[in-house]
Amino acid sequence: MDMVGVTRRSSTRVAVLAIGLVLISGMSSLSRSGPSESATAAETAPTSAAATATAPTPTCPRPKLTSTRATGGTTQFGWLLQPGPSTTQQRDWLQYNVTAGTVICDSVTLTNSSRRAVSVQLYAADAYNIAADGGFAFTAFHQRTRGVGTWITLPITKVTVASGRAVTIPIVVRVPATVTPGDTAGGVVARETRVRHGQKVSGVDVGVRAGVGVRLYANVAGVRRPELSLTDLELHLRGGLLSRFLGSSTAIVTYRVGNAGNVRLSPTSGGKVTTRTRTIGLPEHEFAELLPGSPRIAVEDSVHGLRWGSLIGRVRVEVTVTADGAEAVTMEKSVWRVPWLSLIALAAAIALIATVLVVRRRRHRVTGDVAKDAEDAEELDPVAS
Repeated sequence: MDMVGVTRRSSTRVAVLAIGLVLISGMSSLSRSGPSESATAAETAPTSAAATATAPTPTCPRPKLTSTRATGGTTQFGWLLQPGPSTTQQRDWLQYNVTAGTVICDSVTLTNSSRRAVSVQLYAADAYNIAADGGFAFTAFHQRTRGVGTWITLPITKVTVASGRAVTIPIVVRVPATVTPGDTAGGVVARETRVRHGQKVSGVDVGVRAGVGVRLYANVAGVRRPELSLTDLELHLRGGLLSRFLGSSTAIVTYRVGNAGNVRLSPTSGGKVTTRTRTIGLPEHEFAELLPGSPRIAVEDSVHGLRWGSLIGRVRVEVTVTADGAEAVTMEKSVWRVPWLSLIALAAAIALIATVLVVRRRRHRVTGDVAKDAEDAEELDPVAS
């Protein structure tokens, strides 16, 4: 959610209105659910064959809105944006197999199941993966587009839909002549014009500007190059002062997974941490969809229970990333542990034992010398008669 702060001043207080944009992948089969649930449903839906919305033509019909009775699913906002009607199949998203210069005439449908009219502003967006968790996201309203968002033309950008109605809105997709082969993604986003006010938090009036998006996937003909990337592998041993005597209790493993090719991938990552005494597996991570060119996804895992095996010697981590159609990538990293405090304590103990032995030996020698002197003295003294 992109938050924008707007400050309003009055004579008695200052209220801050936070305006957010929630992007949802439109799906015709959605029931009443929140934006995150909608996005997840779209990600886990099976990939369908590329839709042929309308045969590619040099020009598209004159744009017009088509209104029908609202049917099907909705979202928590009471309205939903989804792909327009197709004569061939029901679609969860817009998907095309294209070549350079292709022109596609298609549509999206905004369904208003709420009890009031809904006014939205439409815009074309690029798609990317969120670096924190790999989630699918659209670029924000005022953000400049550089990919599929530049291919999409919206003849109509502002629409008001009455309660209980659905409006089909035309779109035009023009593939550039200089496009490169591979998979790319973007979408059409409907952004509600009004702000929905929520609860006050610490005197701040928080509101949300709802937005719902329809994904658009384009598979550009040409050489396909699936390639994974695995970078920035790090291993840190934790455990505080006690770890210097008993070994680290926890290992922190961090790395980044990316898509270095030109094909959408759904990779899985995993690995293991190995000490002198044991091997512990890392959690497995599944990424629903990594888009080419998106930021690399950060992963952090914690491994517990190392202890004695990590006290001295080498602790090694190995991470592997795999995906259907792509070559697996593996990285390794080692950390050598020298338990300085343990060695110092051991040296101190040895020194103490040596000191005790030396002192005892000296005492024994002194005692022996005294006894011998006493015996010699008795031999020299005359015996009284």
